Amino acid sequence: MLRLSPPNSKTNFLLDHIEKKFKVRLKNSEFLSLSLPAGISCPGASACKSYVQVKNNERKIIDTPTCKFRCFSASTEVQYLEVYKQRIHNLRQLQRTKNINKLLLDGITESVRLIRLHVSGDFFDYKYLLAWINFAKQRPKTYIYAYTKSLHFLKKLNKNANELTNNIKLVMSHGGKHDDLIPELKKKGFISSRVVYGKQEAKKLGLQIDHDDSLCAFGNKDFALLIHGIQPHWNRCKRGYG
Repeated sequence: MLRLSPPNSKTNFLLDHIEKKFKVRLKNSEFLSLSLPAGISCPGASACKSYVQVKNNERKIIDTPTCKFRCFSASTEVQYLEVYKQRIHNLRQLQRTKNINKLLLDGITESVRLIRLHVSGDFFDYKYLLAWINFAKQRPKTYIYAYTKSLHFLKKLNKNANELTNNIKLVMSHGGKHDDLIPELKKKGFISSRVVYGKQEAKKLGLQIDHDDSLCAFGNKDFALLIHGIQPHWNRCKRGYG
């Protein structure tokens, strides 16, 4: 069985947004997230490519040569053993099963109304992405949203964003290996997010900052995200946090 989590400190604010917009209050048990190991389940990652390496029973963050800002989820996996174990468990379950769609349907009850995919991790292969799209079709009362750098899989879908079932939202994330596909996919209706180092950078780019996942889950325009998490010394010195 997959192990899902309740809203975290950021996505928990989305519950307030939902209440205001849809006049309904979700319980914590109705809003869950599914996460996978940072970096190792992210085939399209580049600028944020960090992962946890285990050696002599100790967890250590590895920043890859392309890393410009450390993935906050990799830091979390070093801080909390249970978080790391949960994400490894989920990836192994998904990789070992012969039927991902059945695993999702059996492991997620119909009472779940909102799912945030991949607080950590990404669509690690095309079959896995298709399984979530099929899940959305079979659970029309459940709304699913996710950031992704697996843009090569979005292209492989060969569909416009509005041709997907309307209860799944996939947002392109800048800073990956396939950023060259972003202009093409924008023409198909997919929106994008971009990490910024401060409010001034977002303003210069003409992007609104998403503080509570509401722009990701329900927005229809490109937006920005403030860098967060524990950054390595070289990143702090290079860019700062103004």
